[in-house]
Amino acid sequence: MTEQLPLKRLALWVEKRPDAAWLSQPVNGQWHDFIWAQVDEQARRMASVLHTLPSFYSAA
Repeated sequence: MTEQLPLKRLALWVEKRPDAAWLSQPVNGQWHDFIWAQVDEQARRMASVLHTLPSFYSAA
């Protein structure tokens, strides 16, 4: 298998198994599953917001 960048690997899992659990985590004593499609959507939302913020380095 060839090396792939993390974003490519994420896209692969979202395409092949969007409803499969990526992470199961306890929150306040209850287990929650995070599925690949959900994680992809949240990462894209966070990246979109971060992209709109002014750069720390451009303020200098």
